[in-house]
Amino acid sequence: MDLERVLRAVLERLRGRDVRFAAIGGVGLGLWGVQRSTVDLDFLVHQDDLPRWDEALSSLGYRLDFRSENASRHVHAATDWGCVDALHAFRPISLGMLDRARAAATPDAALSVPVVEPEDLIGLKLQALANDPERFHRECADIEALARFRADSLDWNRVREYHLLFGKESLYEDLRRRLGLPHEARA
Repeated sequence: MDLERVLRAVLERLRGRDVRFAAIGGVGLGLWGVQRSTVDLDFLVHQDDLPRWDEALSSLGYRLDFRSENASRHVHAATDWGCVDALHAFRPISLGMLDRARAAATPDAALSVPVVEPEDLIGLKLQALANDPERFHRECADIEALARFRADSLDWNRVREYHLLFGKESLYEDLRRRLGLPHEARA
């Protein structure tokens, strides 16, 4: 997949369509300074905007391959266009993620992309590992890389809340220990 070309095309098609969305996944990590190879584009998309999202992707030659209440996947016949995945934002937590999303520049500053905040990206990574334990090591590595890169600016209370939400408090304590951060006293 030619990520830069596909990302540029998707952003162009979304312009003016009033779709609330933000990058997540490997592209989200990259926008926050953590480089990791990825083979698809992942976004958080407001559920009410899915018809316009679908229309934008369809105009690029993508077809809807899968849709559930929580997620959808669009695939392209040309392999260098890959697939575009979307998590559907409709619960208060994911809607809050979209509300907090902000523009970030690609490493070459060629594109400005809305991206969820680092804390929210960590929350999504925790959800992914809770949903699929086989992804444990990859998701933990991504979480640690992002936390290490952003340690001084993270809202650690929000990071801890996500760990508690998914029953991963011990991972939170391990993460802080590996980063050399002090143990937190419990209220």
